[in-house]
Amino acid sequence: MMFKNLLQYRPQIKSLREALLGMTILGWTLASVNPAQAAIFGLKSADNGDGTLPTHLFSFEEDGIGGAVDLGEVTIGGTTPINADALAIDKNDNLFAFQLTGVGTQNIDSRLLSLNSTNGTATAIGSVLAGRDIRGAAFDFNNKLLAIDSANDELLTIDVNTGNVINSIGLQLNGIGFDMNNATDIAIRNDGVNNNQIFSTVFVNRSRDIYSLDVLTGELNFVHNVGNDASMRGLAFSDQGQPQDLYAFDGILADDIFKFDTNDDPFTRELLIEDILPEFNSGRGDLAARVKVEIPEPSGVGAILAFGVGFFWRGWRDKNK
Repeated sequence: MMFKNLLQYRPQIKSLREALLGMTILGWTLASVNPAQAAIFGLKSADNGDGTLPTHLFSFEEDGIGGAVDLGEVTIGGTTPINADALAIDKNDNLFAFQLTGVGTQNIDSRLLSLNSTNGTATAIGSVLAGRDIRGAAFDFNNKLLAIDSANDELLTIDVNTGNVINSIGLQLNGIGFDMNNATDIAIRNDGVNNNQIFSTVFVNRSRDIYSLDVLTGELNFVHNVGNDASMRGLAFSDQGQPQDLYAFDGILADDIFKFDTNDDPFTRELLIEDILPEFNSGRGDLAARVKVEIPEPSGVGAILAFGVGFFWRGWRDKNK
């Protein structure tokens, strides 16, 4: 009897089936762009203790699937290989770095570069910053370029149009001047946790310490030691995905990519990609992240589903009057 009663509503049931089929297809289409991944870029230079030629630009997805992709050697104008560090991406997805000159830790100078994110071709911006060894860089929430000068132990603000230093602040720990090592980077957590402070990896006296940095005073605060089995060269927070996930490039043993959960105390660590660009050992390196794909709003699917169910209910109700 119940089956017989249901038969009289076949037109509505058929309509609902077709609507649900259409919504399923639409859902599959939206789902195909839903897993938003942030393309994280990095630099890896050769090992002579402090990094030298070749320096390669690479990228990877934040879930680590597919490993690291070698995008090419960093060159000026596509012809002249250079040593580069301090990678950063602005809010418009423009990629920047700093060219380094000199031998080892002696006579280091730096110059701002714009980088082609597909092949590593660099264009110099402005003049050389003599005596500055810039090893870490990141754009803040106001799209201002901040950089770490390891030679002078300073946090710099850089004019991206001229390459000049706008402002400099001395780094300190517990009110005492801080001796910066050149295996360092800075990264900004994108949700503004800790009053927009910067997380910085600093390597001093063979330590592997992560500090928070007050960008107004230059004061560092210790937050985590990564242990003796890692030595971070580059850091990046992705603005897509979990805000607490800190990506790190380890250059001491096997050139691995790690992911730290900074909400845990102490930080927990996950090996994401093992031995990137294994053709040569790393000296120094860097990371920078940007959004690659946007997540569509789910409200559209909800509205379509509500419309479909409402349409079916209205047909059922009218038929049952």
